[in-house]
Amino acid sequence: KALGSTSVHGGRPEADVIAKWEVFKVPPRWVFLRIETKNGYVGWGEPNLEGWSDTVIAAVREMMPSVVGQDPARIQYIWQKLHRQKFYSAGGGESS
Repeated sequence: KALGSTSVHGGRPEADVIAKWEVFKVPPRWVFLRIETKNGYVGWGEPNLEGWSDTVIAAVREMMPSVVGQDPARIQYIWQKLHRQKFYSAGGGESS
């Protein structure tokens, strides 16, 4: 089954959504993000800016609550939402 596809619940399709996330710092300089959907699909990412791991982790923790509940298949929408949600959008940190 493809990410973002629907499952049948009670005879009608039910869309999958991002349900939870965790961020991991792995010494000396790696950061990994685990995202899980309501239907149990798991995805991994590596949000990092060399030498700024703690800053990136803080940004992830601040931004991810706005992603929870979103359809994981809407990648471009989620990217645009994260990129533009703050007053000074399109800065260097989240674009790395």
